[in-house]
Amino acid sequence: MNAIPHTISPSAKSVSIVVNGSGAPTVADITTGSPICSGTAMRTCTVSISAPVGNDTFAITVYDGPNATGNQLGSSTLTAMVSGPNFTVTATVDANVGSISVALTPTAINAAGMQMATFTVTGKDPDGNVITGPGNFQPAVSVSSSDAAFVPSSTSVTAPNSPVTIVHKDTTCASSAMITASATGVASQSATLTLLGIIDGTFDQGLTCWKQTVVSGGSFSGYPRFGANSNDPCVPSQAGNPAGFVDAPGGADGYLSQTITVPGGTPTLSFLTWNNLDPTTVTVSVVNAQGVETVLDTYNPPPVQTSSATCTGNVPITKSYSLAQFASQTVTLRLRVTSRTGFNGTIANFDNVAVQ
Repeated sequence: MNAIPHTISPSAKSVSIVVNGSGAPTVADITTGSPICSGTAMRTCTVSISAPVGNDTFAITVYDGPNATGNQLGSSTLTAMVSGPNFTVTATVDANVGSISVALTPTAINAAGMQMATFTVTGKDPDGNVITGPGNFQPAVSVSSSDAAFVPSSTSVTAPNSPVTIVHKDTTCASSAMITASATGVASQSATLTLLGIIDGTFDQGLTCWKQTVVSGGSFSGYPRFGANSNDPCVPSQAGNPAGFVDAPGGADGYLSQTITVPGGTPTLSFLTWNNLDPTTVTVSVVNAQGVETVLDTYNPPPVQTSSATCTGNVPITKSYSLAQFASQTVTLRLRVTSRTGFNGTIANFDNVAVQ
């Protein structure tokens, strides 16, 4: 019989093969100088054993020492049909994981405004050789996140070259999370993923992720007022779809803000906006780490209601601004709202705020 295990560690020196779980194992020298092996960078070793005719089980274990001693580098158990004295069994060895390392690579923010990243786990055998496959990791490596907003596409990595995608979802306002790889008997390894762009730009968490700042109160007590509304009768698309707002009558002045890390390259800020009734003025600006404010735009959002609280037929508009000058910086985005003399529905609304 020729037993041909695949994925042998460069540190392999011997192999043990047990047939049907009983009897003395067949132990063979599989070093580069062994008479049953050929090649150096790619070794091919032929181990002769005997097995009874029928459906047999073969347990193969690879060691880094002679005569089946030292560290176990990998193992495989398989069942094969033996029809006569001349047969060949091919086994894919699952490599024993002695240590792991991780890499976390942020990728583009997706169309939903959610941060994506690739989490790669590299396994090494007990002698420090990188496990390349095609066998599995033994044991499998678990993947976990320190915050529910950062969700791995899989909680287990069973084989080399199996990257896990990490997606940020608006379940909390966390701007970063620790992504950890762990396996039984192996030291865990972690990497920190920091969110690029807006957290909860859809206002699904209300204003929890947004700071609310009063600049001045105007002529009416209790204003400006901040909130999230999921039912605007003149904007059907907002039925059940939260949007942030600032209500600033009689000269009131205030803003929503969020400190973010801007993606590299040529990022763009975009959002939907509209007004309810009396006119407001919106100022969009960015404040850098030194406190210097750059105004990107000042505009009047279109009103969607008339004085009788009926609909004008206007619809939300999309505003878009280049943030290339702030690429890879940590800055504060401000959406500032004020009015002159209005008092009835001086409400500026924002939704789907994204930086990508």
